[in-house]
Amino acid sequence: MASFQTVQVHTWLLVVLALSGAVDASSQVNQIDATLFDSSRGDRQITLDIRLPSEAAEAVPWVVFGHGFFMPTTDYDDLATALVSSGYAVVLVDTETSFAPSHEDFGLDLAYAVEHAATDLDVLEGVLSDRVALMGHSMGGGAAWLAASQVGDAVDALVGLAPAETSPSAIAAGGDIVAPTMVISGSSDVVTPPIDHHEPLYDATSNANCRAWVNLVDGGHCGFADDGTLCDLGEITFAGMSRPEQQAHTLACVTLWLEIHLQGEDASLSLLEAYVEGEADVELDLACTTQGTGLLSGSRSVLVGPNPAADVVHIRALPNAHRFRAFDMWGRALPLVWTNQETLDISSWPRGSAILSVQSPSGQTVSRSTLIVN
Repeated sequence: MASFQTVQVHTWLLVVLALSGAVDASSQVNQIDATLFDSSRGDRQITLDIRLPSEAAEAVPWVVFGHGFFMPTTDYDDLATALVSSGYAVVLVDTETSFAPSHEDFGLDLAYAVEHAATDLDVLEGVLSDRVALMGHSMGGGAAWLAASQVGDAVDALVGLAPAETSPSAIAAGGDIVAPTMVISGSSDVVTPPIDHHEPLYDATSNANCRAWVNLVDGGHCGFADDGTLCDLGEITFAGMSRPEQQAHTLACVTLWLEIHLQGEDASLSLLEAYVEGEADVELDLACTTQGTGLLSGSRSVLVGPNPAADVVHIRALPNAHRFRAFDMWGRALPLVWTNQETLDISSWPRGSAILSVQSPSGQTVSRSTLIVN
């Protein structure tokens, strides 16, 4: 594995009051239960727990998510809510939750959801765009590798949170993966030690043209999920990175990765590097032969600069009747204090990542940018 780039700089840590229950972000999320039927496997039922933005004005990019061993989809409410607040739909696959799961079936379920959820479920008609990512934690991460090897370029990005080796082997499947791949690993994970699981799964994806290895120094295995799950019993003596810190770093890296590969925001690759350079407990190994997806023609960004910024940021002039909005990474509105028509005072904003968006008079999002606030 290539060496990490580690930069000791002051921390740009996201404010995570939502994790402590101080903010009810769930009001922004619609939850739907649905079932797919795979006729190629005897009409196998694939139950889904779907989370959608409550005010989406257009079809949104989406994420198919695989849970960890003996963990229900509700163990990932924090992550799902944060992703929905950032403009994504999340399709959590709710199968293989027993003590004797079939990794092979779980991978096939994830693959089937990628290929059929947008077309076979009437409730999602017109809701999901044609850009989709696979993501999973632990067992679900390994199953996501199995799924990605099956669907090829039908999936646009792959993310593993402490991904685990599976049977059949997720490591062996890695050579067939072409989707841009990110692995986020906690260095103090004793449930799926990185040297046995995360590292070989990452190394196996050598055919992906864009890969990112993120190491959370002293991060654990269960910190990717909500507090109080059965997973925590496997790390009962864990004393490393706090859960709010681990979730904040994870969300920042994941959302920037999704912006690059699901939304064509090429500048977010540099923002990912900038984020890590500002975090002493996050390390990044980035290997990309392409600087972006080429999804966009021309710039959709409303942001002029600077980025990162500390006190003020300059914004392009908005068309008539368009609305400018800003949110933190948990979907909470940030105050807008204009010093003039194109200069925004951000001195009161929390350090971390902010989402800037512009909506047309009809409510459609026409511009979306990520700003690093330091």
